[in-house]
Amino acid sequence: MVHFFELIIFLFFLFSVGYLLLFALAGRIFKNKEITKSHGFLKALVLLPSYKEDNVIVHSANSALKFHYPSDAYQVAVIADGLQPETIGQLKNLKGLDVIEVAFEKSTKVKSLQSAMRFYQGAAFDFVVILDADNVGDLGFLSKINDAFAAGYKSVQGRRVAKNANTSIAVLDGLSEAINNHIFRRGYNALGASASLIGSGMAFEFNLFRKVISTMNSVGGFDRELHALLLARGIKTKYLPEALMYDEKVDNSKSLGNQRKRWISSQFFYLKKYFWPGLKGLFSGNFNYFDATVLSNLILPRVLLLGLLVISTLLAYVFDTYLMLSPHYWLLLLVCLLVALVISVPANLLTFKTARALLLVPVSFIILMRSLILSWNSNKDFIHTPHGVQHTDSKLP
Repeated sequence: MVHFFELIIFLFFLFSVGYLLLFALAGRIFKNKEITKSHGFLKALVLLPSYKEDNVIVHSANSALKFHYPSDAYQVAVIADGLQPETIGQLKNLKGLDVIEVAFEKSTKVKSLQSAMRFYQGAAFDFVVILDADNVGDLGFLSKINDAFAAGYKSVQGRRVAKNANTSIAVLDGLSEAINNHIFRRGYNALGASASLIGSGMAFEFNLFRKVISTMNSVGGFDRELHALLLARGIKTKYLPEALMYDEKVDNSKSLGNQRKRWISSQFFYLKKYFWPGLKGLFSGNFNYFDATVLSNLILPRVLLLGLLVISTLLAYVFDTYLMLSPHYWLLLLVCLLVALVISVPANLLTFKTARALLLVPVSFIILMRSLILSWNSNKDFIHTPHGVQHTDSKLP
């Protein structure tokens, strides 16, 4: 019985590490297809859902109005849910901005986006961009998204990068996002798969998004379900690493725990919801759908996976005489996982600040373990991660 459980656990780690290493290597070896610059400008709608984000939404909305894109070719709108009257007043004073005020008994991002699409019923937009209330885009972000749609893509994910590095927790969060970008977006595209969606800095063909969002009732992890529904229609997502969107990273352990609890809960929720449809998709030839709904949802968060594999390797050496597999196999898996993570880190993040932040990995592991235990029913209610860090970094628009 001990050998049976040992083998099951080892096979799970083998699958997880092999999966991550495959796409990490693909992201390094193969180049993504470049997109030709378009000389025309499609009509774009930029939506910023904002739930009680009074500290950041005015700055983000003002930034979105400054994209290097013809002003008559795009419209920016804030979906104001729970904002203070003073904030709404400031938003309405921004020239060219639409403010869509909403109120729900239970707020979700999906409900806000559905309200916005009803507000623009009959509008003649070509594509819609979804941002978070704290997002600040590179000035050329919208033009690069436009190039992708002009080239025929229907679903596009930009590259979210850290807007702040004010604490070691924020640095780790930014590092995690960078690794995910390399593996689950660049690596996926490199092997012909659909890049995973993040939740913001993403864009979709306008009428396609209207149809898909109208069918959704997601509470948490709406990007996971949106990705699945698009793949069910055969729509792959193109990753644009050159389309930069600055995103505020959580900078304290409490916010990190709440955020990860929401993420882990939604991961398991959608694994359960789409497991059988995903298997059906596999047998009908839609491997991308199977991967997005089943395989990728089986992979634990990287820090959690790393911590559990370290513990398993140590236990394998301690109890070597009682186990079937040599502890060297566990060590090899651990080395492969470290290789996958290291080659996924962008060169600009190989700094002393990052090295210092890595000392908090054990703390992050404990936070994630706690989040895993507490996440079993977290997807029933919307868990909001507040933002409010003020930034003066010259690299931001």
